[in-house]
Amino acid sequence: MVTIALDAMGGDNFPAPEIEGALQAVKSLDVRVILVGREDVIERELNKHAGWQQFPLEIRHASEQITMEDSAGKALRQKKRQFYPDSNTAGEKRRGSRRCLRG
Repeated sequence: MVTIALDAMGGDNFPAPEIEGALQAVKSLDVRVILVGREDVIERELNKHAGWQQFPLEIRHASEQITMEDSAGKALRQKKRQFYPDSNTAGEKRRGSRRCLRG
């Protein structure tokens, strides 16, 4: 099973389209989806879909959000802890798979 981390807050109409896509993926493919973003917003949207708990979905809370107004460098410097919470960075390989970002 492949694990996919998905920025649930990344679209213009977040998180509805991202969650709809995640649900379609876990229903039709052998994948696990980690939804990253504001937990309360993601849960509220997921609860509109009866039975979502039976699928391999996980929520990772991320308290900060990079917006279109944030420059990439400034966002990385100011919000770095969000992306690299410990010494195990996102690019580290574990047992042949990529480790997901923690919120």
